[in-house]
Amino acid sequence: MNIQGSFLVCQKKPSRWFFNLRHTLQFGIGLHHVGLNDKDRSMVEELFANNKIQVFVCTSTLA
Repeated sequence: MNIQGSFLVCQKKPSRWFFNLRHTLQFGIGLHHVGLNDKDRSMVEELFANNKIQVFVCTSTLA
């Protein structure tokens, strides 16, 4: 999975968190928090597990 291919067309209006995540991923930084939907959280976890992001900022949602 690459970062550019990680975002799909949304069925509803994207949240501001989506735009923050999209911006930070460009720089190899992943965000994981309650404001993200399950799909975005899973994507960030997968990118980190596959060494596609270098910095992973998270709350207890990852626990």
